[in-house]
Amino acid sequence: MSSEDLTAPLGLGKRRFIRLPFGLIGTGLISVLVATVVIWVAVVDNPLGGEPVALVPLEDTVRGLASRDIEVVEIRPSLENELGPNLRNGDGLSGLGPRYELQQTADGAGIEALINTDPRVSERTNYGFLPKISSEGVRPLDAYARPFSTEFASIPKIAIVVTGLGLSSTGSQNALDSLPLDV
Repeated sequence: MSSEDLTAPLGLGKRRFIRLPFGLIGTGLISVLVATVVIWVAVVDNPLGGEPVALVPLEDTVRGLASRDIEVVEIRPSLENELGPNLRNGDGLSGLGPRYELQQTADGAGIEALINTDPRVSERTNYGFLPKISSEGVRPLDAYARPFSTEFASIPKIAIVVTGLGLSSTGSQNALDSLPLDV
């Protein structure tokens, strides 16, 4: 007598469980997904890939202008002791540095921060304010940059390495709040 005779009911065979081929099912699902993506890329023509797009209608015709109103000019820059308009100071002298006048406060104590947009370096459109370079050569980068103090420019700088930041958010925030503003 075998052990199967004692544990199985009389007249019935062993109970068979249906074994699903999970590996084959998983491979089939992944191949269907890959085939769908490949077909989607091949069929759908979307070069921007979901980037936001705003269409602005432009007129192709120029009304009120004759051919004599349009002039083609040849520009030949000189390389003799001139750095170009982008590297001149506000006083017209060549050299590096800011190309705009710093705005002093009424008492002359410091430079005030700009709260509203600077009309020299922004233009209003249907989509909001857009940055532009003004006719004086002021860039938005220069106009909105945080002012820097030149009082201690010749003093050597010291680098501080702070360890332990990131271990806890409150400790990191307390350490960063205790640093001076210019750090």
